[in-house]
Amino acid sequence: RRLYEINMGATAIGTGLNAPAGYAAACARHLAALTGKPYHTAEDLIQATQDTSGYVHLSGNLRLIATRLSKIANDLRFLSSGPRAGLANYILPDRQPGSSIMPGKVNPTQCEAVTMVAAQVMGNDVAISVGGTQGHYELNVFKPVICANFLQSARLIGDACVSFEEHCVSGIQPNYPRIKELVNNSLMLVTALNTKIGYYKAAEIANTAHRNGTTLREEAVRRGYRFDATRIDVPEAECTGVGLTVTEGQMDLERRHLEAKLAGRAPELLPLPERLEAHPIFRVVPGDVEPWERA
Repeated sequence: RRLYEINMGATAIGTGLNAPAGYAAACARHLAALTGKPYHTAEDLIQATQDTSGYVHLSGNLRLIATRLSKIANDLRFLSSGPRAGLANYILPDRQPGSSIMPGKVNPTQCEAVTMVAAQVMGNDVAISVGGTQGHYELNVFKPVICANFLQSARLIGDACVSFEEHCVSGIQPNYPRIKELVNNSLMLVTALNTKIGYYKAAEIANTAHRNGTTLREEAVRRGYRFDATRIDVPEAECTGVGLTVTEGQMDLERRHLEAKLAGRAPELLPLPERLEAHPIFRVVPGDVEPWERA
């Protein structure tokens, strides 16, 4: 709405000097009628003569859009790198395939175009911000550079979004075999075993898999763990000390106490790491905590 506030017809730094009464309002009415846009006279004509913060604010929004577009385009570019030496999670449509040096190479030109647009929009925003600082006293003479850069940014962002969707995003295909391969070979999935077999045993499985070039499942099965869709059976040889059966409610209570300790508050019950060290193997069963535990 602020972009529709104008000082046209205000004359002499917004004082209206030498202009007929109602001249500024008449200018706004005629401009609105010609364009079909809701132009109106600014409440403070002197302020409107030197203030360009509306353009600076909107340019900042365009810069924010450019930032997000650049992040998305780069993610797609890196996740589609390959087809054999990179991540290759996604398959982008072939646009402008071929290279003057490398036969068969396909460049992610649409992603590259979006990131270049983003860089230009960010640069334009700097120019607009600098222009906004030039409203010395009652007049800002930098409106031409502000408007030129703003209009270019708006056109670039609009055109880039349409082109990116049409020539790239709409044709992206997940590379399911490659995704499955990466997930199965990931060592970080061992985190899910923490609450099942304990931190140290999970770390041992991950380190062994890394040294042997095997998967987490292969190393876990080699140690006698059995998996199905809902549970992990722990071999007796892996159980040291007294096994601990806890309810879901007890586990949640322990986690909240640990979070409280990390936040600098002193929990009343023993923190979770000490419980795990005393009982490295525990089994989580349905149920809540006892009233005395909650107290």
